[in-house]
Amino acid sequence: MNDAERRGETAAAPYYERLAPFLVFSAVILVFLPALKNHFVNLDDDKQILACVMCRGLGWANLRWMFATFYQGTYMPLSWLSYALTYEIWGLSPFGYHLVNVLLHAANAVLVYFLSLRLLKAALPKTKGAALASGAAFAALFFALHPLRVESVAWASERRDVLSGFFYLLALIFYLKAQSRPAGPSPSKKWLAAAFVSFALSLLAKGIGITLPGALILLDIYPLGRLDWRVRSWLSPRRRAVLAEKIPFFALSLAIGAAGYFAQGSAVASLRAYGLSARTAQSSFGVLYYLRKTLIPVRLLPFYPIPAGIGLLRPPFAWDFLLVMGITCGVVLGRRRWKSGPVLWAFYVLTLSPVLGLARFGNLLVAGRYSYLACLGWAVFSGGCLACAFNAYSASLALGLLVALGGLTWKQTQVWRDSQTLWRYTLSYDPSIAAARMNLGTALMDAGRLGPAALELGRAAALAPRDYDVRFDFGNALSKEGKTGAALRQYRAALALAPRSAGPYLGMGAALYDANRFVESREMFAAALKILPDNLIALVDSGNDCIREGRPGESLAFYRRALKAAPDSAAVYNDLGYALAMESRYQEALRYFNRALQIDPSSAGARQNRAKLLQIENHGR
Repeated sequence: MNDAERRGETAAAPYYERLAPFLVFSAVILVFLPALKNHFVNLDDDKQILACVMCRGLGWANLRWMFATFYQGTYMPLSWLSYALTYEIWGLSPFGYHLVNVLLHAANAVLVYFLSLRLLKAALPKTKGAALASGAAFAALFFALHPLRVESVAWASERRDVLSGFFYLLALIFYLKAQSRPAGPSPSKKWLAAAFVSFALSLLAKGIGITLPGALILLDIYPLGRLDWRVRSWLSPRRRAVLAEKIPFFALSLAIGAAGYFAQGSAVASLRAYGLSARTAQSSFGVLYYLRKTLIPVRLLPFYPIPAGIGLLRPPFAWDFLLVMGITCGVVLGRRRWKSGPVLWAFYVLTLSPVLGLARFGNLLVAGRYSYLACLGWAVFSGGCLACAFNAYSASLALGLLVALGGLTWKQTQVWRDSQTLWRYTLSYDPSIAAARMNLGTALMDAGRLGPAALELGRAAALAPRDYDVRFDFGNALSKEGKTGAALRQYRAALALAPRSAGPYLGMGAALYDANRFVESREMFAAALKILPDNLIALVDSGNDCIREGRPGESLAFYRRALKAAPDSAAVYNDLGYALAMESRYQEALRYFNRALQIDPSSAGARQNRAKLLQIENHGR
């Protein structure tokens, strides 16, 4: 810290330090403008935004759900709350969700600027102010304009990355402010408390920042100099006080980490299913992957599946492991000549550690969004390099690099334009990714292009014959094409892979119903209801089956159960009203038609049924 900070003085910052944040913010907005034209994609957006009815309001029931749910295997109440606030303003317009993401990312770039400025002032006390401000601005823009950030910003449901990152960066800045008191090692309790609250908010947005307590210790080592690498020296009273500050941070990190592990449930692979060799191989590959893509940010795909037979004895994983070990030994041995090296490397590996595969969640080898916080150290280091060698030539090179990164990011942002664009881009680089073919197939199916959809899903099934989702979606496409026999075969294959899943029974029921095979259809819906008694589709279709066979009285029980499962469904209110009208219970039916129109004024079915019912009543009078 400089002398003014250590004396607690608040001298006005030079004009270039005040101007730089506005330039950084504006540059990030400009480069990410294409994201505002993007749509939702069928990669979590459909589940976490479009299908998440509890994120469409701020009532007590909604708030309770947000802070209690582990929906989709994550605990992120603050992110759910941000979705609800976005919905209150923009509804389900993709523009609003993307705009908030871009604004949050631009705000994060400004925070990186202030964080870098503090770190560079502490690490480079002899460097002039203009050079430091330029280095901090370059660090912020290198961080924000790098194509590796696109996945976290242009993907609507990755709001959790930018929101969590916002509070994580605030926690780092507040921690550094806490250490700027004029005398002694004791930090400012006010700023330390602010850092803790920010850390808590970061974890409530996404648990990826659980390693922050370790990052604070690294800052204490360098550039703050409150600790050194000799762990045994931490036992002195003064060093113990420095470590004691972190106890609340570690306690909170442990609690959220345990909650996240619990949330993943069956998605956590056991050591027997995914051995130590595979975990080490994945971790080594991941550590080097983000370094490679930081240096050469091309061919950034949204999906990198874990290859079969991954292990340390297979190339390139063996070479990656040896290289990681070599880099680690190099920075440790060279710590006297390059003081920041061990801290940078340790911060990078530490921040990546939750997603490296040591504790395997899901089936991804790597993902660009995992680098959002981990590559922060390299951005600050690049800013420090510019500050140390600041002149017209280095500034020109830095500007050229930022323009190149911005151009790549502008282009990469448009890859996320919509589902078809995203998955065609992915398959253009790797046609063997079954998940990409499946998602492209479902996107084509949603667009009504049933023939191409079935073709893509058939290819996906050939690539991944034991994938339940692929088989089920392939069955859906064939069913919509009217190919009942082929659809039933796919549904049965899906059922063999997941015997306790209701989806294949529902699919078979719908396909049989469309083929006028009503008795078999009813059996399938009944089987689905045994597995999921509150399944909306099975309940409604069972009610419809009763109506078709002239048994409206029996349909009422199904529709009422469906209404409990979906209390805000205009379609269910309309179906229930129709069944009551067939039973000549006109006043009750009218109430349900009116309720359906209150929920959805554009419901043509409810409007027509209500009009017919009023005609019947008027004729009776």
